[in-house]
Amino acid sequence: MSYTPKNNKIMLKYCFSIISMLTILVSIIGCNEELPLSPDFKETAIIYGLLDQNEQIHFIKINRAFIGPGNSLDIAKIPDSSYFKNVDAKITEVGGLNRTWTLKDTIITNKDTNGVFYGPEQKLYYFDNGSTPLNVDATYKLSVTIDKGLSTEFIVNGETQLVKSVALTNTSSFKLNLLESNGNFRSVSMEIAAGNAATINTKFTLLVDEYENQNLNTIEIPWTIGEQDAGASTYLTFKFNGETFYNIVKAGLTDNSLINKRNFNGVKITITGGSSDLHNYILINKPSSSLSQSKPTFTNLTVNTNSNNVIGLFSARQTVVYNYKFMMPNDSYYRLLDKRSTQELCTGSITTYLDKFCSLHPQDISENYHCQ
Repeated sequence: MSYTPKNNKIMLKYCFSIISMLTILVSIIGCNEELPLSPDFKETAIIYGLLDQNEQIHFIKINRAFIGPGNSLDIAKIPDSSYFKNVDAKITEVGGLNRTWTLKDTIITNKDTNGVFYGPEQKLYYFDNGSTPLNVDATYKLSVTIDKGLSTEFIVNGETQLVKSVALTNTSSFKLNLLESNGNFRSVSMEIAAGNAATINTKFTLLVDEYENQNLNTIEIPWTIGEQDAGASTYLTFKFNGETFYNIVKAGLTDNSLINKRNFNGVKITITGGSSDLHNYILINKPSSSLSQSKPTFTNLTVNTNSNNVIGLFSARQTVVYNYKFMMPNDSYYRLLDKRSTQELCTGSITTYLDKFCSLHPQDISENYHCQ
């Protein structure tokens, strides 16, 4: 019987980020992990999980590689074909408070029904660390007993350390000063401490307030800054171009002729650091450029019998988020977007006056692009 948490809002908050990551991992493995259909077929567990100390609820996806008579596309539409009969899974913290969590299962209903596999329901396993975060210096061990108590019982084990110390270094001085004094667009550098991460991914979410008469709607415009391998580097530098900023904003605006005013609200910076195991897993499972299409298989999971297989990953990532507002209510001098950059947004060649941007900043009160 599945367990559904009482607080569905909390559940959904954490579901979407981990589901998107698990979907990426499953899609990567889908065409590369081939299970032979032969008399020597071994029951195979497919397990994915990423721990993040900045989250309270952590999800593990536990499925079986299905096999049966008939059309495999028909079998994929049957939920039970991808589930084991009995799963007993635990996460143990080694170090810190030495806690142990028994994973519970839950059914979520946000899967696209247009795919090959069944939907919109799917089963995930999870644990909640409550108000005490995971310990960044501890090791976390996963133990999954599959078909417990049956003749087909086998155990999958894995362990990971957490990714830590990923951070934006120039938090107090971060600004979007996008134009030179001569009006040319300039590049802005952003330095990130990699901590013990093997790879760093950085994304912006640009926030724009749109007014339809007095009705306010804040839209979110995604902007992928990039991804870099850390290697032996302690710090990584990401650069983005001012001209790209305006093009991203322009492309993300709502197509609504009734909008009478827009303001730049701010930016959310999301930095994700991935462990070396996660980095290696994704790297190995990228599409092959070799004519032979032969690729090694990577997993950091083990199984306790020779009669069974396991594929997948139990690893970690760290996600840190920084929010910057265009202006501060109690600081008339602070501005995320400097005066030249603000004027370009309101009356420039990319986002023109037709896009109806204006500035609410008190330093711009005498300018023709100040909101009336």
